[in-house]
Amino acid sequence: MRHALDLFSWEGRVSRRAYLATGIVLFGIKYGIDVGISMLFDHAWNPLMYLSLRVSPLLADATPRPYLLALVGAALPFLWIGVSLSARRLRDMGISPFWSGLFLLPFLQFAFILILAVAPPAKAADPKAPGYRDGAGPTPAPPAFFTRIIPAGHAGAFLLGLALSIASGLACFVVTVQIDETLGGGLFVGVPFGMGFLMAFTTAYGGRIGLGRAMGYSLVPLGVAMLILLAFAWEGVACLVMAAPILAGMAVLGAIGGYYASGAKALRMASAAGVLFAPTLIGVDIGAPPEPRSYRVVSEIRIDAPPEVVWRSVVSFPPIDSQPDPIFAIVAMPIEARIDGEDPGATRRCIFTNGEFVEPILVWDAPRELRFGVERQPAHLGRYIDVHQGQFLLTRNDDGSTSLRGTTWYDLRVHPAGYWHFWTETLLHAIHMRVLDHVKNISEHPERVARMGRPAPLPSWIASSNATCNCTRHAPGTRQILGY
Repeated sequence: MRHALDLFSWEGRVSRRAYLATGIVLFGIKYGIDVGISMLFDHAWNPLMYLSLRVSPLLADATPRPYLLALVGAALPFLWIGVSLSARRLRDMGISPFWSGLFLLPFLQFAFILILAVAPPAKAADPKAPGYRDGAGPTPAPPAFFTRIIPAGHAGAFLLGLALSIASGLACFVVTVQIDETLGGGLFVGVPFGMGFLMAFTTAYGGRIGLGRAMGYSLVPLGVAMLILLAFAWEGVACLVMAAPILAGMAVLGAIGGYYASGAKALRMASAAGVLFAPTLIGVDIGAPPEPRSYRVVSEIRIDAPPEVVWRSVVSFPPIDSQPDPIFAIVAMPIEARIDGEDPGATRRCIFTNGEFVEPILVWDAPRELRFGVERQPAHLGRYIDVHQGQFLLTRNDDGSTSLRGTTWYDLRVHPAGYWHFWTETLLHAIHMRVLDHVKNISEHPERVARMGRPAPLPSWIASSNATCNCTRHAPGTRQILGY
C-alpha cells in the first residue's frame, strides 16, 4: 500500500504481516475516536464493548439515539476498509474474496481478523512431501486417506484444521458445560489437547511446516473459540482469563502429538488416539463425575487496636470505600456486612457485587472468635465452588494490637483441582484482604465510620468485565448502590 487511499482499494493482495500491522494501527485510531465520542456524550468506553454483546452500547436499551448514531457513523469508513483489506488478504490465501463479508459480523469480526492475521498465503505443495499431488511425471500411487481429505495448499490445510478443531471444541463445550455441566479434565485437558492435535496434524501433514509453527498454529483455534464464547455471552472474561493458561498448555502439547503423528506412516495410524482423546475424557467425566475437593484459604493482618474494638468491625462493617484492586475485574467484590442479632443463631449477611452470602452464626466468642456457616451464596457460584464455612479469629498481641485471621472453607467442583485451586486461593485471598484492610482502617480510625455512606464506585472497565460473566455479574440494585 503506497498511500492511505490504498486502504479503500479492492485490487491486489495483502500479506498477513501487512494485514495485522494495518489492523493494529486502524484499531488504535478507531478506539480513540470511540473514546472521544463517548466522552462527548458522557459515556464510558472500553475494548470489551467491541467483544461482548452484554456490554456493547449498541444493544443497550438505554443508549441515547444521538450517541448510537454517532458511533455507527464513525464506524462506516472503518467497515469499508476492513472488508477491502480482508478481501485482499483472502485473495492472498487463495480463498474467494466473497468471504470478506464475514468482517461485518458484529462481535465475531475479531475472530475473523485473528484467522486472517495468522493464516498462511496460498502456496503450492512441496514436491518432496508425501502429500504432493501433481499430474506431471509418472502416475502416482493412489492417494492415502489423509491425502484425499487434506488440501494440498497451505492455506486450505490451515482452514480445514481450523474448522475441524473449532467445531469439535465447541461441540465438546456444549456437551460438558451447557448440557451435562461437568467441569472436569475432559473440558480443560482433553478438549484443548484434541484441538491442538487436529490443527497441527492437518497443517503439518506432508511436511508443510515445522514443529514451532505447528505449535503456534495450535493456539489460533483456541483463541477463535474463546472470542466466540465471549461474543455470544457463553463465557465471561473471568472464566476465560483463568482457563487460558491450562488451555494453551494442553493445546501446545496436543500440537506436538499431532505434528509427530503427521510425519511417519506408522504414527498416522495412531492419529485416531489424538482425535478420540477429548471424547474419551469427557465420557469418563460424564459417567463418573469427579468428586469435589475440599480446601481452605487463610489470610491474616495486624491491627493497631485492641480485640474489643476490632470485634465490632468484624461482626458487621459499613460499605468499603477504598478503590478496588484490578483483580476484582475477574472476581466479585465485597461491599459491606450486616448482622441480625447476637450469639449463635444470629444471621450475618455479607453483601457482594454479585449477590449476598447468608451466614448463620455458629460460634460467637467475643472478642476472640466468630465462626459462621453459609446458608446461601450468590447464584451461579454453585457449579464452580461451594463455600460452606468462614471464621474470624482475633488474637491479642503483647503490644495491645490484634492479629486478625480470616479463614474460608470451601469445596471446589472444577477439575483438575490442583490447577483451579491456585485461582480460587488467589481470588479468595484478595477478597479476604479487601475485608481485613477495611476492618483495620475503621478499627484504627473509628472517626472515619461516620463518613462511609457509600461503597467505592467500580471503574468502568472493571464493571464491564464483571458484566460479561455469570459468576461476577452485578446483582439487581448493585449498580445503584455503587453509583454507576
